[in-house]
Amino acid sequence: MKRKFISILVILILVISALNTVCFAETSADYKQKSQDAKEKLEDVTGEINTALQEVQDLSSSIDSTEQDINNLNNQVKELNTSIASKEKELSEKQQLLEERLVASYMNGKNTYIDALFSGGLANFVSNYESIKQIAEYDNNLMADVKNTKAELESEKSKVETAKKDKETKNAELKKLKSEKETKVNSLTDEQKQIQAQMEEYDSQMKVLEQKEKAIAEAARKKAEQEKNNAKNNNNKENNNNNDNNGGSTKPTGSFQWPVPSSHNITSNYGYRIHPISGTKKLHAGIDIGAS
Repeated sequence: MKRKFISILVILILVISALNTVCFAETSADYKQKSQDAKEKLEDVTGEINTALQEVQDLSSSIDSTEQDINNLNNQVKELNTSIASKEKELSEKQQLLEERLVASYMNGKNTYIDALFSGGLANFVSNYESIKQIAEYDNNLMADVKNTKAELESEKSKVETAKKDKETKNAELKKLKSEKETKVNSLTDEQKQIQAQMEEYDSQMKVLEQKEKAIAEAARKKAEQEKNNAKNNNNKENNNNNDNNGGSTKPTGSFQWPVPSSHNITSNYGYRIHPISGTKKLHAGIDIGAS
């Protein structure tokens, strides 16, 4: 039981150590890359916003043009209504004149057309007939022209009203599309703000880590420099002791000595680096000394 407890404890310690390693695995370079990725994404979002804004502007122009067309069609409808009313009035007046003439002829007990037809005797019958025929045709043609003109105006009015309805439908669709584009712009603007906030956070973290990494590198450099000086001092003491003892053995000093007296060339300091074999960024927990 005790052995099992110890095993579990060891496993927990290893897990905690692994988690700590993961927590501190990100470096300033990682945050720099994150900031660069966010910047590229921000450029894409900004491009989408500019495109959407241009589309909104184009839609606004189309809406203004469509509404102008609708106003023009409304004016045409008004003009046609006025013309139709005028023709109706003209037709009513002519109809009334014709009716009044017929009523007057009836009230006087005369048949105007028959009286005119037989006036002058049989000798003038043919010429009177042609004259009366022309008058009747003129009245009929005049009435027909007014009716045809009115019908044409009403047909034109119907076409204009259909065109107006189409324009109004198109205008409603344009306004709906414009509203959707404006909603998209607002959404992209919010996303733009979030990305900018992320970039600021990444830049802040990057600066903090850069300072920490510089401090670690500086501490490693100072430690290496101190060890180098200590090694030189130990070598000097050893040489002095050898000289004092005329080549006798050196007494232990109880301190660490520089491990490679033939070289003091440090090829890799303590700190994060790209591993020469695995190619990944790892903590180098020591120093490398280059020597033959």
